[in-house]
Amino acid sequence: MGAPSEKFRLYLLQFFYFFAGGSALPFLTLYLKEVLLYPDGSPAYSLIGGLFLVSGLAGLVASPAAGYIADTFHAENRLLSISGLMYALGSFLYMVLWFLPPSYYGLAYALVIAGSILRGIFMRPIIPLLDAQILAYFHHAEGNARNYGTIRWMGSFAWAFSLVASGILLQLTGKLVYPIAVHVAGLLLFAFIALPPSGTPRTSEPTRWEHLLKDRLFFGYLSVIFLVGFSVMGSYSFTTYLMEESEVSYLLMGLSFAVASLPEIPLMYLGRRLLARWGMSSLFLMGVGLHALKLVLFLLIPQGSSALLFVLVQILHGCGYAFYYLGHISIVDGLSHHTLRATYQNLQQFAWGLGASIGGLAGGIIIEHTSVRVFFGVDAAILVLAMGIFSSFILPALHRRALRGTS
Repeated sequence: MGAPSEKFRLYLLQFFYFFAGGSALPFLTLYLKEVLLYPDGSPAYSLIGGLFLVSGLAGLVASPAAGYIADTFHAENRLLSISGLMYALGSFLYMVLWFLPPSYYGLAYALVIAGSILRGIFMRPIIPLLDAQILAYFHHAEGNARNYGTIRWMGSFAWAFSLVASGILLQLTGKLVYPIAVHVAGLLLFAFIALPPSGTPRTSEPTRWEHLLKDRLFFGYLSVIFLVGFSVMGSYSFTTYLMEESEVSYLLMGLSFAVASLPEIPLMYLGRRLLARWGMSSLFLMGVGLHALKLVLFLLIPQGSSALLFVLVQILHGCGYAFYYLGHISIVDGLSHHTLRATYQNLQQFAWGLGASIGGLAGGIIIEHTSVRVFFGVDAAILVLAMGIFSSFILPALHRRALRGTS
């Protein structure tokens, strides 16, 4: 497979993976609230939060293992294809809950736990493996990965497109199972496209595991990623609950998440220029700061307010995520050895996923006993803490490594 066709393949993988994710993930907690009930018929909020933990714990094993297999056996494509297929199967088990009678809550619990385990194991490695392929492509074609965003923007576009489509679908039908079905179909297409071998040549150099074992800076950086994953993904998963308080329609919920993704498209595409102007650390801090500001503004929106306010605040999410991810992917790429790209990407996903899982569990418990607004306040404070740790400890160490010429 030549370079042009390899780049097109990476575009397609970005599109179908993020199309699948955007079609369902923002609505997943609403879906589970309808189908996952206690015997008395009330929503099982704590169990819903617990599913995030189950999924995350399953992914804890999968992410490092996937990185090791990919870097040792050069098996990224097979791993991507298998992961997409099994992720689809886990989501299909979620779909089955829609068709179960309410009295079958025992079977529903079993299916959703099995689905969560499958989703956790096979979802977590996909983005880091895909990122590793994009980074390898640009390092081979251009000698560096500063143009990473010129492929990654396709994922942001697909996410926004699928969110609008899902919002319209829900507004017309009112059935939350339909976006889950679209999600499964998108994952199956992703798995099919991922199967052919990559067109980027692989190095014959032995894998440099000693580089990772000595990299204390990277492991310190993972603690910051854990805090960011806890807050960003924990709050993102329950944003629909906040909108539901104000009786925002499904269409406007989808539109608000789509609007949140739109700024990512130009910002990702212009990633090389943004990195040249501000640098990876400044972009990282700007992104985390915007996420914290978004949560604070959400807290200031009175219950029953116009849906337009949610749409406007969501714009900060897209800007924040683009800045954060451009800085983050560059930091991890700079720290990693070229024979360990998949391992480094999967380990950062390990930290992010662990944070997201515990954040989801904490969200379910806090919301059940207090409110979604209290949870958002906690998340905002944790993001400020993450910025402080990064600025005080990680940033000086990155500067020292750059001066030594070892990044």
